[in-house]
Amino acid sequence: MKFNERLVVARKALDISQKELAQKIDIKQGRLSLYETGKREPDVFTLGRLADALGVCADWLIGLTDNPHKSYGKTNNAPLYTSEALKIAKQYDQLDS
Repeated sequence: MKFNERLVVARKALDISQKELAQKIDIKQGRLSLYETGKREPDVFTLGRLADALGVCADWLIGLTDNPHKSYGKTNNAPLYTSEALKIAKQYDQLDS
């Protein structure tokens, strides 16, 4: 998969809109749309913010590894969650105390 395809997969796995992700990393939705369509690529700083916001490693986003939680040459022991588990976690985070 290409960067733009991985970006879409990661965003949809979290069940968030382009607008929500763009707001989370402080960019315009139109810019994020250009990333997702492959018409533009982010700078290194934005790539890092995207990876953090999506809960994946930047190496996965750019295709250096097939494991979203494993950096190139390093192992991250973070578990790999299904999109359903991520949705449940998001719903939990939105509950009132």
